[in-house]
This record gives sequence, C-alpha cells and structure tokens, in this order.
Amino acid sequence: VRFCERFRGETPLYLLDLHNKVEIDFNSIAEMYNSIYAKVTRQCIKCYKAKSCPQCIFTLENIDIAGCRNFFSKERFNKYVSRQLAFLESNPNLYQHIMQNVLVD
Repeated sequence: VRFCERFRGETPLYLLDLHNKVEIDFNSIAEMYNSIYAKVTRQCIKCYKAKSCPQCIFTLENIDIAGCRNFFSKERFNKYVSRQLAFLESNPNLYQHIMQNVLVD
C-alpha cells in the first residue's frame, strides 16, 4: 500500500499478521509524512510558485542536499511570468480561448 503509485518509499505502510489480516501502522505513516513535510515546507514558504506547485512531496529525491527542483525564487518566477505573457502576446488566439473556456477557482 502506498500514498500513490509514484511513491517509492521503503517503509511499509501496513503489516500482515499471522491470519493475513492487514494492520496499518498509522503512527509510522504520520511520522514519515511529518518528516518529509517538515523538510519541504522550509522551501515552500519561500517559493513564489507555491500556490501552483506541481511537485509531489513523496517523489522528491535528496531534499536535504539538492532541494526542490520546482523551487521558484522571485527572480525565477519573474522570468517565468514574463515568458508566459510573451507567449500569450504572440498567440492572441490562445489567449482568447483561455479567457473564454478556462475556469479558474
């Protein structure tokens, strides 16, 4: 049992007892989740793209060393927005389609 199909964790989230009953170790799951979450949130609170983050915290590798590859500093975010706006300016038909057909919550 995994959080999702991409999670590569080595820690089992359940055990089978002698009668093949599944026993879920909720404490271990909570500890693992909290450990990962504590590491990543230090970067998330400084990330300018946190509200639209595509990164799953369970697929991050070496967060302690490399950090999140989807982290956006202010400078990186400004460049990203500039590229997006330039693309829409050069493709007004796509801009119209987005404005007419895409819903944003």
